[in-house]
Amino acid sequence: MKKIVISLLTLIFSFSLVFNYVLADNASPDSSNRQDKESVILNLQKEISKKKAELKIESQKKIEEAKNQYLKSKDEFLKAKQEVKNTKAKEMAKQMIERMKKELEKIREKIKSTDDLSEADKNLLVGQINAEISKLESLKTKIDSAQTKEELKTVIQEIRVEFRRVKSYSKHFIGKLLVHRINKAIVKIEENIVKVEAKIAELKAAGKNVLEPEKSLADAKSHLAEAKQKYQEAKTKYQEVLSATDFEKTAKDANELAREANRHLILAHKSLKEAIKNVNKIIRAQLLNLTPPSGTPVASPDQD
Repeated sequence: MKKIVISLLTLIFSFSLVFNYVLADNASPDSSNRQDKESVILNLQKEISKKKAELKIESQKKIEEAKNQYLKSKDEFLKAKQEVKNTKAKEMAKQMIERMKKELEKIREKIKSTDDLSEADKNLLVGQINAEISKLESLKTKIDSAQTKEELKTVIQEIRVEFRRVKSYSKHFIGKLLVHRINKAIVKIEENIVKVEAKIAELKAAGKNVLEPEKSLADAKSHLAEAKQKYQEAKTKYQEVLSATDFEKTAKDANELAREANRHLILAHKSLKEAIKNVNKIIRAQLLNLTPPSGTPVASPDQD
């Protein structure tokens, strides 16, 4: 640009000298000389116009080149900036995948080590978890393969969907363990109720006063029935977690039902212990031949 300006100034300066020369010679009355000088001026004006046009074209060309260079540099900068963003996004996405994998692996170990599940149930749940881990590994491969911003966005969206899925699976698996433990407790209490009920029937047939153990046993049965109902509801809710739109709320509801089931189991166990205590009291009194008249309570040996 500087060279163009210098060339233009030089041309204007040359024109100025010639013009001054022509003016000086105009004092001569010679008509022929005047025509020659006018011709020189005309040619010089044409040359200046031509040169100005050339300079303008050259100037526009250089401006266009500078503009293209700027756009190219800007594009390269934006591309490099996007590559940095993509790299960071890939790293964050991989970290998210690793967190999900660790969560699933933790649950898998819990399932393997628990005594609350059968081997068949364990194998089924572990197989489901391994399938989820395989999906996460395939997403890591997709992250590495993503070249454009759009491709990376698509993969990240898949990861978000999988993250939600893993969270729901986590709550589902934990719920599975919980309801299995509840069911195990229910079965154990049911077995003990049957035994105590048989013993009470035996004592009643012998003419013993069994009102107290019968009352405690009735309370135990009532709480057990409540526990079984809440257990079934919790079991259904935990299964719904996998497909629920709001799986967080569904899991919360399932947890509340499981807590209720557990609360009734504790009360059933307490009432059953009381029934057993009263049965044993009658049996000890019978063995010691100290059975009181019907309706009179028997004091426990360990009671103050």
